[in-house]
Amino acid sequence: MYVDHIIAGCILVGASLFISYLMGLDKEREIFLSSLRVSVQLLLLGFLFKYIFDVSSLYGLMFILFIMTFVASLIATSRINIEYRFRISFFSLLITTFLPLLVLIYIGIIKVSPFHVIPVGGLILGNALNSITIAVDRLLGEARNRLLEIEGKVALGADLRTAMASAMRESLKTAIIPKINMLQSAGIVHIPGITVGMLMAGADPFTSVVYQLTILYLILFIGIFSGYVMLNISYKYILARAIML
Repeated sequence: MYVDHIIAGCILVGASLFISYLMGLDKEREIFLSSLRVSVQLLLLGFLFKYIFDVSSLYGLMFILFIMTFVASLIATSRINIEYRFRISFFSLLITTFLPLLVLIYIGIIKVSPFHVIPVGGLILGNALNSITIAVDRLLGEARNRLLEIEGKVALGADLRTAMASAMRESLKTAIIPKINMLQSAGIVHIPGITVGMLMAGADPFTSVVYQLTILYLILFIGIFSGYVMLNISYKYILARAIML
């Protein structure tokens, strides 16, 4: 069983490498290393799950998520080139991961169980990570293109936050485009992952769909909330970086 999965994975990665080479994308090394890294990480995660799923206390589960947030912040640091990028990323991810998760636990949608908290927390964290990196990257480009406009507004008496408001708005729009596309295609173009997983596990189809809807709305909220928090914390440092480029 495992051998079949390994062979299938190797074929898919090999085909991706071939297409990259054929099209001259110059991404072969990145694809190979990323595929290797995700394999190691997921296999390690599968091993650690044996111990993680023995944790039953809320504090223990929050500590595990704290470590996951720390690692995600390191990943964000490698993608974001601004001053204080680690602490900004860590603070943004911490807020946008823990706040919604604790609310879901409080209202009873998520149970205080490793089988619920860790997967949903990881889902929130992964989507927040993608949103903040996209938002920062877009705002950096917007700040460079609108530098004279921003300087002009500041010279006329506007504060920096107001001067950059339109650039921040465009950046946040870009960050949530993948989330909106996901909502538009879910159920018609593709069956989302949570539904597939629950159906394969033998869950009731309607229950699976209702749970998936909650997750989809959660992902949408995380996309816009995390981008909003990150941009409002980091816009000064992003502008400083844009000026240097």
